[in-house]
Amino acid sequence: MKSFCFLAICATLCLTGCLSTEIARSEVSGVEYIYGSDCCWKLFNCIPVFTQDISQDRVQKEMAAAAAKRGKTVSGIVSHNYENVLFEIPLIISIPIPYLFCYHEIQLSGTLQ
Repeated sequence: MKSFCFLAICATLCLTGCLSTEIARSEVSGVEYIYGSDCCWKLFNCIPVFTQDISQDRVQKEMAAAAAKRGKTVSGIVSHNYENVLFEIPLIISIPIPYLFCYHEIQLSGTLQ
């Protein structure tokens, strides 16, 4: 029973979505860059699992809030969307059934001014 609970907790932590932002300063030019990402798993590519659906607006709002805390604004935003329709955790598990569990990730980056 303990091993089942441990596996259930590990699976939950691996499958939950995350919204995060990071700010870094270039050592060469001194320019501050901001990076934001959000990811989630979807069942049958339409039902979010353990988290809400992700969107670029949600990531942009989080990046704008992080920039506002520093008294700056975000400019030159570049986006990257990543989707994987096969459930695969590298070196651990791979289920070759498309659209069973799908991974979606949105990444945005820009400069702070």
